[in-house]
Amino acid sequence: MAYAGTIHPWISCEWPRFGARGDHEMFQAMVQRRFDTPLRLINDINVAYVRLFAHKAARVGLTRPQWHVLGGIRRQDGITQSELAGAIAMGKSPLGKVVDKLEAEGLIERRPDPNDRRANRLHLTEKAGPLMEPAAEVVEQLEQLAFDGLNDDQAEHLIDLLTDMRARMEAALTAENLPIATPTDWRSLS
Repeated sequence: MAYAGTIHPWISCEWPRFGARGDHEMFQAMVQRRFDTPLRLINDINVAYVRLFAHKAARVGLTRPQWHVLGGIRRQDGITQSELAGAIAMGKSPLGKVVDKLEAEGLIERRPDPNDRRANRLHLTEKAGPLMEPAAEVVEQLEQLAFDGLNDDQAEHLIDLLTDMRARMEAALTAENLPIATPTDWRSLS
């Protein structure tokens, strides 16, 4: 007897039904694992992170795009809006709307660029300070959750692997003349 079922959101197939329900569930888990490629897993982790962050950051009063903008400005105070768009991989139009809202709320300010009359530099205001700490705590909680169960060596090794993967993907973007979404070493800007 065949059993039709879904083993992945986009793939349906038939497989033999095993005698015990546990056997069937074990087989289904094995088949699912076959579709858990590294990049799909990375994407799934990011999707879960985005959803959890949005849920937790809402308590602080920030949306994820607002946090992204504030975090980018915090890492590089005085960044131009154009530079920030590339650094946080956000389109210039949506970024402009977020920047306008944050400026209207008094969380950031635009100051003229002394070297380019057409550009403005973005700076955090004192009012943004109290929001940054709770939002940073949310990020830290989520990182702890993600790394729970890994020892320090495993966590470092994972970071090294992911950094290498990112470098290869950035090289592929460069080879295709596509912009790289984020600087190679954001950590150096903190």
